[in-house]
Amino acid sequence: MIFGKSRSSELIQKTHAVNLDGANAVEASITQATGDLVVRGGALELMYGEFAYPEPLAPIIDYRMFAGRGRLAIEHQHPRHVRTDRDMHWNIALNDAVPLDLRVNRATGPTTLDVSTLNLTALALDQATGDTTVDLSGSHPALTAVKLSSATGELGARLTGRYEQLARLKAKTATGDITLDLSGIWETDLHARVEVATGDILLRVPESCGVEVKVAAAVSRVYAPGFHHDGKTLRNAAFGVAPVTLAIAIEAAVSNITLESVS
Repeated sequence: MIFGKSRSSELIQKTHAVNLDGANAVEASITQATGDLVVRGGALELMYGEFAYPEPLAPIIDYRMFAGRGRLAIEHQHPRHVRTDRDMHWNIALNDAVPLDLRVNRATGPTTLDVSTLNLTALALDQATGDTTVDLSGSHPALTAVKLSSATGELGARLTGRYEQLARLKAKTATGDITLDLSGIWETDLHARVEVATGDILLRVPESCGVEVKVAAAVSRVYAPGFHHDGKTLRNAAFGVAPVTLAIAIEAAVSNITLESVS
């Protein structure tokens, strides 16, 4: 339903809703070239979205069922020429209950993923340009893998909740700072990889877990109070003692790297 125009007369505003239709799990993909994107939980349906866009970039929403599993795809039309408008905005709410494999693909613009309440099984983000904020706090009993990739821009992720199966994490950016708060409750070993060409890295890790960080950096400065240094490997006091280990590999060209322990 069209409910009005935005401040720019070239923008259309519409809302769209997609019913779950009894799916017991969903694969969802969101593809957006320009503008800003907010993804959050709280939808009573599978998806409820508010979209503001120029007419050539009208959203295309496709939902299909295969043997009880839903596949949701949200993207826009692909005209040959379109003027970038900073006011273009997608605000998408997803259902909190259904197990969800979420993939987000972006070209340019800020991205906010507040997925703290979603029942995620996997999360993948691939972004070209723009700052990214990911909130993965909350309880995530089914989440197994997270991959966050950005070519240019700040990348921040908050994992301060509870993780029973999350075993693989990758955060990568070519140019821009990375901040990862991993100070949540971990019930399984984590293998994480952090890659940056030019930019600073800040990692917050829980004192209750064993932590081993291996650094491969051409030009770097490492600040890690309370960690034991063994060449380019750093370990905290709980390493080899705590039942859960966070094994983190850092690869950087030019970077200041800071490790903070959180009680």
